[in-house]
Amino acid sequence: MKKTIIIASFLGAISVLSGCATGQQSVESSLLDIAVVGEGKESNTASILLSKISLHDASLEKLHSLTGQDQPYAKRVYSSFAVAKRTQYWPDIERFIDIASEDPAFIITSESDVVGPNNDLMSFLSYYSYKSDKALSTLIRMVPSADGAVLEQLSSALQIAEGGDPARFNKLVLQNGADKTFINQLIMED
Repeated sequence: MKKTIIIASFLGAISVLSGCATGQQSVESSLLDIAVVGEGKESNTASILLSKISLHDASLEKLHSLTGQDQPYAKRVYSSFAVAKRTQYWPDIERFIDIASEDPAFIITSESDVVGPNNDLMSFLSYYSYKSDKALSTLIRMVPSADGAVLEQLSSALQIAEGGDPARFNKLVLQNGADKTFINQLIMED
């Protein structure tokens, strides 16, 4: 009797786990469909959610195909974000940084239904700003468009960047034509 219960429990666990795996594929497929054919907030949300789950190579390839110049800017930036975050491959990260740098204000003003204290795209840029001058320059160029919680998140990122390499930070502030006095006040307030 014990043996039968153990075998039944084992088979039950396997069926639950295989059901979860199948569910994972359908979640991935559903989100990918929304990211590809959806627009605006719906598509942005799907891409952010895709960046947070394990993806199959075919899904990554489909998202990568949405990063081309023939795509709307929102699809390009969110798809490149999802690919870069999932692969952590430096050329994919550079592609996201390049696309994000085209319109830094968009990173702040774009909308999604993902709830959280931080802007996911800005957090990703912040993380790589220690290594990429273009990422840090993009953050600096966001300052005039930022307010509220986004400005607070941006302030923290800039404070960390300035503390890590003040000479590099000041050089990029000047190169980007930013208001050095305002940025210094911003990072000192934190």
